[in-house]
Formats: sequence, structure tokens, C-alpha cells
Amino acid sequence: MTTRRKVSQEVGRAAFAAELKDDPRAKAWTGAGWTISQAEGDFAALVEAGLDSLPGIDKDLADLALSVMSGEPSSLLLELESD
Repeated sequence: MTTRRKVSQEVGRAAFAAELKDDPRAKAWTGAGWTISQAEGDFAALVEAGLDSLPGIDKDLADLALSVMSGEPSSLLLELESD
């Protein structure tokens, strides 16, 4: 699985978890996964430069992408998926 695909899937996971918690960011994050999958160029460089420069990507999702790239747990997902 490519890194871009993994990040896109984790963004989708965050969007779903946010939706379950009635978090208003859920709708925007649903589209963000598509934005990530369609972004052109070197994806690792794009993440390092800051994905929040892309439409629909906020700082929380940019940080989630950095976590995925580094193989560390995402604090955003841990927060959203906690009871």
C-alpha cells in the first residue's frame, strides 16, 4: 500500500469517527481524503511542507499525515476513537 493511500485511508477513518461523535469537521474531512488521493507531485515532500496548504486539509489532518508517515499513533485518531 502506498503512503498516499494509507494517509487517505486514515483521513477517512478520522472522518468516520468524527461523524459518529457528531463532530462538525466530519463533512470536510470526508472530502479531504479525496483531495489527498488526487494531490500531484512527491507526496512525502508535500506532507513535509504541510498538507494544510491543500483545500479542505486542516492542521489536525496535516498532523495525522505526519503521524502516518512516521509510523506513530495519531493523537487525533486516539482522541476520536476513544469512548
